[in-house]
Amino acid sequence: MTPCLVALRNWKADLEVDVVVERIAAPILEAHPLITKLYVLERSLYSRYEVIGKLRARRYDIAFNLHGGTTATFLAFLSGAKHTVCYRANQYSFLLDHRAPSPERIWGKNEIHCVEQQVGLLKWVGLDLERPPAGLLKPWSEAVVKVRQLLDARKIGRYVLVHPAAAFESKRWPAEHFAELLEHIYDNYGLIGVAAIAPSEVGIGRRLVTLAKTPVELFTDLSLAELLALIDEAVLVIGNDSGPAHMAAILGKPLLMVFGSSNVRVWRPWSVAPYRVVSAELPCSPCPGKICREYVSPQCILHPSLLWKAIKAVDELFAEVRIDRKSCEC
Repeated sequence: MTPCLVALRNWKADLEVDVVVERIAAPILEAHPLITKLYVLERSLYSRYEVIGKLRARRYDIAFNLHGGTTATFLAFLSGAKHTVCYRANQYSFLLDHRAPSPERIWGKNEIHCVEQQVGLLKWVGLDLERPPAGLLKPWSEAVVKVRQLLDARKIGRYVLVHPAAAFESKRWPAEHFAELLEHIYDNYGLIGVAAIAPSEVGIGRRLVTLAKTPVELFTDLSLAELLALIDEAVLVIGNDSGPAHMAAILGKPLLMVFGSSNVRVWRPWSVAPYRVVSAELPCSPCPGKICREYVSPQCILHPSLLWKAIKAVDELFAEVRIDRKSCEC
């Protein structure tokens, strides 16, 4: 979504842009320099009623349903905005004033990136855009201080950040391959690995630490804002197709993403920084990913070629950002 904020601010520098977001994503947007007001939507009916009242008081000129879901549709409908915009294909789109055709039609191509889907509504209502701009994220200053204290306490200097988890098995590259890749990085560039894992995924992180033959520090209890700061401090970020990797892309960090069932063309990093993606490109890929219908285990993410592709990609990225193999000096 943040490329939408950049596009709007580029169009009109003094534009006030408010965002409604659910609690889970709020920490990475609460200090965003392009957001005038951030409304956090809780699950309770009272909270939603309260947010609707605040939205109506703002008397918006226009409201965009970027999420596409029913809750976002009803919020846009009840916001009191003079104009409301969504995609025609959204459920209950008839409630809103302006219903755009498919983003593929707006951009004039058969397959679009997820960022183009978001920014497509802005292009449709008249913003002059040949392509979406880069996004923008900035860590909170408080989170930056906290993360630097945590790193200093463990005597962690320069590091590579890895996030070895993902929503589906078909998107989770095995921990042993992350361990082997970190060993290659440590042996050739002298950089240790730092793994960031949610409490619910701690088993994956512990397995990575156990399997690695080189130093790997594990963080399991960071807030989302602190995770953003930890990503921002890293030399390189390595991850599956999951939230932290996309946060790294918007932060402009050098990035390696390992793809399994996901569509690389739709979900590749949206970044101005150097990045690489590796995938097995099987005949059955991409797919929805929840269930593998071709193999007992999803071979798209287990394919043996992914490791040597990842090692090659890491070496290319380090050469591109000028990190020397021997001295590890930029």
